[in-house]
Amino acid sequence: MHFLKKSFLMLFALLPFTFGDASATPTNEPETYTKLNLSLGGYYYSGNLNQVQGNLQGHLGISSPTIGADILTNGYRLWSKTSSEAPYKRVGDDFFLTALPFWYFVPKIYVAGLGRYESSKVLKLDHRIVTGLGLGYAPVRTKDWLIRIALIPSYEWAKFPGTNFKNDVNHDGNQRHTIRAAIISNGWFRQKNSPITYRYFAQLWPNPLDIDDIRANLVSNADIKIVGPLALRFTALFSYDPSILEGRKSHDFRSTFGVVIKAL
Repeated sequence: MHFLKKSFLMLFALLPFTFGDASATPTNEPETYTKLNLSLGGYYYSGNLNQVQGNLQGHLGISSPTIGADILTNGYRLWSKTSSEAPYKRVGDDFFLTALPFWYFVPKIYVAGLGRYESSKVLKLDHRIVTGLGLGYAPVRTKDWLIRIALIPSYEWAKFPGTNFKNDVNHDGNQRHTIRAAIISNGWFRQKNSPITYRYFAQLWPNPLDIDDIRANLVSNADIKIVGPLALRFTALFSYDPSILEGRKSHDFRSTFGVVIKAL
């Protein structure tokens, strides 16, 4: 667990250098965009495993040089069957919705808002709502390269289908009320004349009152343009939560492949 904490802390510390030297890209052209991206992907296993997973992602983004918002959605549905002859049964439904409003009061420093909803049958989570307001820094702001990092004090409410938490955490029956010092980062990188765009959305959710109660999520996408608004998408999702209910592992990794349509 301590290794994972250090790894994610290093991740956020190194994000400004993820794609190379920031000075190589001019930062005097603030990002302005209107985006609506929708992707559908998944995977299929047969043989020893008989599983089908679908993944739906969406990104609605509006930005002027000073104000805007990104709304990100990510949903999974998992079907499984015990044998090749048995019918498929739905065994997992996960849904994540995040709103990230922002206002730059100087060129690279912004007020960062946060609203997030989570629900996961796979992780034994009925509902989780997080809201907060903080400050962010954007070391790179161009149309082809964007990095935002924000520290957002947040309030979190969560409801679970049980009370047998893996960690000894404060809870009110099957509900939890927690203060988080959220570190949120999102952005993208697209090299000129290249068909590939990289995107990421990273979250670190430490509890300042309980060092062992820390969550983390990282979603990364690689989009390869096919033609016009159509692209192939490779997605990787990693999550870590040591305070979920017994019967579930603290870490979760998923990868999917699909198609994305850029409507705007």
